[in-house]
Amino acid sequence: MQEVLTAPRKHLLVQKSGSEKNFYYMGQFDIIESVDSQKEDNSGKMKPIAKVTMKMHHPVREDLLKYLQSNISKENEAV
Repeated sequence: MQEVLTAPRKHLLVQKSGSEKNFYYMGQFDIIESVDSQKEDNSGKMKPIAKVTMKMHHPVREDLLKYLQSNISKENEAV
């Protein structure tokens, strides 16, 4: 994470889901805040993570954002 925090240029790539192989380029961003935290993994063990607040240099394309957000409510209802 230290390399990300100190990188002069930061680029955000995301996947719609872990099972998908495609990555989508969202653009450059700046980190506003980074906080150490923990999250439970699939085996129930707590793992260290970083919660990052970022500001995009340019707005994300609306069509791409809608695509990435599609099926989110259905997945949350299944959990």
